[in-house]
Amino acid sequence: FTIFRTPKTKHFAMKKIIPHGQSNYKDLILDNFYYVDRTMYIEKLEQVPNKYQFLLRPRKFGKSLFISMLQYYYGIEHKESFQDLFGDYYIGKNPTPLANTFFVLTFNFSGIATYDEESVMGSFRNSVLSSLEDFNDTYKILDNNEMSFILGEKEPADVLLKYLRKISSRAERNIVILIDEYDHFTNELLSFNLDLFKSSVASNGFVRKFFEVLKTFTGTGLVARLFATGVTPVTLDSLTSGFNIAVDLTLHPSMSEIMGFREEEVLQMLAYYEVANQETTLLDMRRFYNGSKFSTDAECGVYNSNMVWFFLYSILSTKKYPNPIIDKNIASDYSKIGTIFSLNTSTETVNAINSIIYNGEVSAELTEQFTFQRDFSTNDVISLLFYNGLLTVKSSELGNVIFTIPNYVIKELYWKFIAERFAKQAEITVNTLELRTAVQQMALEGKIDLYMAIINNTMKQLSNRDLQNFDEKYVKMLFMAFASLSPIYYKKSEYEVGKKYPDLMFLSTPVIPVENQMLFEFKYVKVSESHRLEEKIAESTAQIHGYLQLEEIKQIRNLHCYAIVFVGEVGHWRKIN
Repeated sequence: FTIFRTPKTKHFAMKKIIPHGQSNYKDLILDNFYYVDRTMYIEKLEQVPNKYQFLLRPRKFGKSLFISMLQYYYGIEHKESFQDLFGDYYIGKNPTPLANTFFVLTFNFSGIATYDEESVMGSFRNSVLSSLEDFNDTYKILDNNEMSFILGEKEPADVLLKYLRKISSRAERNIVILIDEYDHFTNELLSFNLDLFKSSVASNGFVRKFFEVLKTFTGTGLVARLFATGVTPVTLDSLTSGFNIAVDLTLHPSMSEIMGFREEEVLQMLAYYEVANQETTLLDMRRFYNGSKFSTDAECGVYNSNMVWFFLYSILSTKKYPNPIIDKNIASDYSKIGTIFSLNTSTETVNAINSIIYNGEVSAELTEQFTFQRDFSTNDVISLLFYNGLLTVKSSELGNVIFTIPNYVIKELYWKFIAERFAKQAEITVNTLELRTAVQQMALEGKIDLYMAIINNTMKQLSNRDLQNFDEKYVKMLFMAFASLSPIYYKKSEYEVGKKYPDLMFLSTPVIPVENQMLFEFKYVKVSESHRLEEKIAESTAQIHGYLQLEEIKQIRNLHCYAIVFVGEVGHWRKIN
């Protein structure tokens, strides 16, 4: 990103660079990237009585940058750079006695191969070896011969054990252990190879043995502190007996804003970069990326930091909103809905899916400790969606948590999941090109002929059994799900306008402005009640005329309204002028 590296004025020469994808704290600070101060949490973490801490957050929330910050803060080798790295921030003005007083050993398990048992074990071992070699290169504790002897061990835990045992009497400082993405590879295993997950983590698995070694050296005093990040507590709970001395801070209210951005911080960014139409832009960002809450007692939610930088990078470099509105890397990370739901396919879980999709929320008991002594429950599935950032806390009620979809981009991922489910039920392959052409017809001509043909074809392929529980909300969801395969429209379902709720609206967005916008009102009757077709069309027509009297609806330019009535599997439509 070079927009401010060839300045036209002194003012722009001072602008900080958008840190999209930047996770090295030192580079970020010294190379003039924009940094949102989170150094105050160093002090807060040190005030926690337990010195061995886990904190979980979804992918792309700034975990790696936070780990990097701790590395530069605690590492004695960075003492001379303390003022340059931290002087402008909270901890630089309020340093703790522990600043730059430790040796720091960092592990990152994000790149572990998961093809089979041999690849998992070998890749994990190589990651441990690499971390120990980097540590030894920095602090020069063992010579090359000693290192070669230790690194020859086959088991990762044995490598770590021999190394820590060897240096325990020689190390001039105690050690801080930092672990990034501690569960990345185990979460991958959980999604497609549960047996390998169990053999790696549970019982006498090599992951648990690794943490047992760390526990041993916390007891000797060599490991003074530990901070580990990841996404879900599944692996953490499997390690309970191997590393039962740690505290999980994930849901603690005081840590709810430790990663991600508060809305006022996003507004400060817009002001700093002098973004045009800041209030409108903030409203759009709130709609697209609106904050996630990680505690029922949290005062406010936080925005996914990667999404914010992705968005700002686009509008500053191209003067346009990004298209698509979600970073494809984040989309791939979050596209785990189907995988998570596959862990439990009971009727209860299907009903929970429907509640999320159709009502926008679901009530469940948050699972804080998972167990493999029983099958995954519906509560476990909902909780995993929460830990992965696909649901967020709305409120609590009688011991249960009300979860909701955090923002529009995550909603679209659910709709795509539903589209795939409908296609699978109908045993058809969704032709994305045809769908996009049909949505383009709406945008360019205000017509729905092609789109209705696709919907009708899908409905015909669904079995009678699938249609038994169909009603207008299912038809509406099919409309929304298939439309999500095209980025053209912003979909509003049951949007409140003047205390009225149009079933579905396809509206223009700043991403892809279009001339023609759509409003749909749906009805559904069984084939046995086909004689009520005209009655239902008249009912929908009356509702649409009511919407058209509302001032907010009147402001929508080129709005095309359709009454759509399905009789069994066949959709009928009428345009309402």
